[in-house]
Amino acid sequence: FHKAHYSLDIAKCIEEINQTEDQGFTKSVFIEGKCYEILAHHLRQYVDDASPSEKRTILRQSTVVKIENAANIIDESLDQAPDVLTLSKKVGLNQNTLQNGFQSLFGLSVKEYSQNKRMEKARHLMENTNLNITEITYRIGINSRSYFSKLFKERYSMSPKQYMQKLETTKKKDDTTAI
Repeated sequence: FHKAHYSLDIAKCIEEINQTEDQGFTKSVFIEGKCYEILAHHLRQYVDDASPSEKRTILRQSTVVKIENAANIIDESLDQAPDVLTLSKKVGLNQNTLQNGFQSLFGLSVKEYSQNKRMEKARHLMENTNLNITEITYRIGINSRSYFSKLFKERYSMSPKQYMQKLETTKKKDDTTAI
């Protein structure tokens, strides 16, 4: 019944049991201790399951898979990343579970995760293409250059223009040392 629906803590205990290198009596005592730990986690999960779904705090493995799927959707479609409601429907989770899951797994909200990925892609495009700032802004799914500049400056402590100038200076230095 609980296959893939047990908590991450239970999954960790099962993994530790499977990976133990202890032998004989030590192994038996270790496994017995882990079984008690799994029982405690099951009881905690039972109480959590009795709560309304939006108030549950324990992440299940099946939920983690859906949250990772949501992260992959964001990663693959930065230029048109879906909003939280659309994303939650795509992966089959409610919005609260999705937000709480992102917070647990990545330490970020869905919006913050998406913005971070966009800024990373923007920096990558600046370093590896000849696109101008406006083209990069649209390529990462932001329609306002000033908003992009604000986000970029918050993340990298310099404006996109300053970053491009810094890259240009570095390239010139590399070219002169190569000669």
